[in-house]
Amino acid sequence: MRRCLALLVSICAGATFAATPDEDVQRYLEIFKGDPRIHGMACEDLAWKGISDPRLFDLLEQRILAEEKAARDSRPDKDRIARYMRALGFSGQMKYRPTLSRFGLDVVYMRYAGQAIDDLPQYARWNPQISAREKFDPALGDDANRVMNMLRSDDLLLQRIGAKRVYFGVTDDAVLEMLAARLKEAYPRSWEGDEADAVAWMAKALGHAAREKYRSLLEEVQSSPTRGVRNQAASALRQNR
Repeated sequence: MRRCLALLVSICAGATFAATPDEDVQRYLEIFKGDPRIHGMACEDLAWKGISDPRLFDLLEQRILAEEKAARDSRPDKDRIARYMRALGFSGQMKYRPTLSRFGLDVVYMRYAGQAIDDLPQYARWNPQISAREKFDPALGDDANRVMNMLRSDDLLLQRIGAKRVYFGVTDDAVLEMLAARLKEAYPRSWEGDEADAVAWMAKALGHAAREKYRSLLEEVQSSPTRGVRNQAASALRQNR
């Protein structure tokens, strides 16, 4: 598995710096035509890459239709097919809804297919925002620019994806500054549900970055009227004493 992870990292490394949209697609086509053991990790990547190109997602659809029956006897293969389904949702392409709907009552795949169907209209809106290169800063890698685009959005749920990417390692200074600005705008308001979770992720991600300059902001956030937000800020401060 270590070799598989190394392969995925080496293939995706170029995506960090100035890849064209077509190069992004070709890179993932190479992954999905290769070792199936790294396909699950690649599918997770597609949740925040802003890719909608049918050349890539048609391949995943074809794999679902060709392999889903045989995959039921193998837990790793079954999980891989489920991740393909989730990835179709990240395409934002409604053309995949009929395929996903075929599994709406399937006890093995219904949860993943249902989540993907729910994701389709959101990613139809989000992918153009994530991948909008006219706002890319040439001083930053593509992944940092993608996160910046997410944080620029007025959609808190897209901002949540951006905050999660910060938590999992996209911690360029410019990205953290934008995340801090978004958190400062959002925390004084009262939020519920997914919106509350989004603002909590902002606090969690900023705290996880462990930069002393943001300690005072996290201390402020402890006064948020939203319990989950102030709890995340308090947790971040405790972890970084």
